[in-house]
Formats: sequence, C-alpha cells, structure tokens
Amino acid sequence: MPTRDAAVVARLKGAGAVILGKTNVPIFASDWQSYNAVYGQTNNPWDVARTPGGSTGGGAAALAAGLSYLEPGSDLGGSIRIPAHFCGIYGHKTHPGRGADARAHPAAPGIPAMPPSTLPVAGPLARSAADLLAALEVLGGPDGDDARAWRWTLPPARGARLRDYRIGYVLDDPRAPVSSEEAPALAAAVEALRKAGARLEEGWPPGVNVEEQYDAYLTLLYARFTPPAREDQLAGLRQLAANQDGSYFSRYARAVTPPTRICRPSRRAGAPRAGSGRPTSAPTTRS
Repeated sequence: MPTRDAAVVARLKGAGAVILGKTNVPIFASDWQSYNAVYGQTNNPWDVARTPGGSTGGGAAALAAGLSYLEPGSDLGGSIRIPAHFCGIYGHKTHPGRGADARAHPAAPGIPAMPPSTLPVAGPLARSAADLLAALEVLGGPDGDDARAWRWTLPPARGARLRDYRIGYVLDDPRAPVSSEEAPALAAAVEALRKAGARLEEGWPPGVNVEEQYDAYLTLLYARFTPPAREDQLAGLRQLAANQDGSYFSRYARAVTPPTRICRPSRRAGAPRAGSGRPTSAPTTRS
C-alpha cells in the first residue's frame, strides 16, 4: 500500500474532493480496452458487450454510469481520449508540464525515477467541459521542486460561443481512413458546427506534415520503451542510422538491435462503430 498520495490525488483532496476509490486499467495501462488478470474486465455501461476503451477505461465507464463526477487519467497514445470517445464523456489530454503529470504515478519501490517525458501526461475526464476546466484549475501547474521555479495559470477563454472560434477539421486521411458507418456522423457534426456559426476550415493547416509528425511520435514512443543500447551495439546502430533509407531500422536505430518489442495498441479494440445517438465503442474482448 502506498504511504503517500500521488500529486494528482493530493491536489484533489486539497481542493475538497472526496476520493471514492480506484478504477480499472489494462496491464501496464497499455491497451485500448480495460482488462487485467487482477481486477478482471471493465465493460462499457452503454453496451456491456463493448469495451469502454483504455487505458482509463474504468474511470470513463464510472463517469458514464453516473458513479463519479471526475476521474483523473493519464494519456500517452490515447488513454484519455479513446475512453472519453467510447463512453460519450469529456476528456482532456494536457500539454506536457501543464498538469501534475511528472508525479501523477510515483515510481514503484526499487524503480529509479525517470526524466520527464515528452509524451505521457495527466489529465481529467468528466461529464461536462465546465468540470474539465474546474479540474484543470486544481490539477494544473508544476509540482515539488519545479514549483519553486515557475508557475502558470489558465488564461481567460478567448470566446464564449462557437461563432467566436475558427475550427479546422479533417474528415478523412490515409493514415486514419474513416469507415462508411462513421463518415455520415462526422459530416453531420461538421454541419452542426457550421449552423452554430463556427468558422470552419477543412484540411490540415499549412506546413503540417502528418507523415513527419507520425514518425516523430513513433521515435519518441520507441525511445521511451527501449532500454539504453550496450556499448558493443553502438557501432552497428550508428551504421543503421546513417543509412537513411526510410526503413524501420534506420529510423529507429537508437533502439536496441534487434528492436525491442513494446506494448502497442491492439487491433482487437477494432474501429468504433456508429450508433443511434449513443457513444461509439468497439466490442469488448479479453487479452
């Protein structure tokens, strides 16, 4: 049993929140469902034959079922955003350093502390955007020794209505093709924004290269889960890195050779399927 609270829990308690308990996650918080051998399987409260997503699937399911008002989560590759989508609630992946992410999950006994990462962050899930804002005001800002050096506060919103904002959207992309079931729902959402007065712009902003962004994301992801190379591996890795032929080995030559297998989102989560007004989610399966 931990002898101290994580920074996220301590800040919530300090603001008067009542902590009810812990919610379920997949093993290593590294899947798009929420099953593990210790606590079993969490299902989607809208349809128990489907998954609530992951890794913050237990928290999202609790919110959607009305069991709680706020759930802290963490997100590296979708662990807040995916369950929020599957369960029809609100979620926010913060910018690194904006939340108490550095100490959101204290290291287990015997595991040395790691340097700050550019990918995983802590953030809130809730049943309204207003609750997300309240949570960010409590959870945001540096913690521990960092708080001695700098602070930040949320600036006021730049607008109060949808017509005050310019919204960009991409309905389809080769990296993430949209199914025939999802396309009408997305188009309807865009049209609803247009009718509400929002200024809409289709397509990626000028200068955005999705291929390069995806490669940069994978490089950071693999670097996080790959142990340091041994001295006898460096010469071979440098040769692979110099190859620059676009292959897996040249792009990720800083990884151990052969490449270390990491936990990646499983295909068993499937593609979300459009429903009749209810949140979309994929069938629940076990590991």
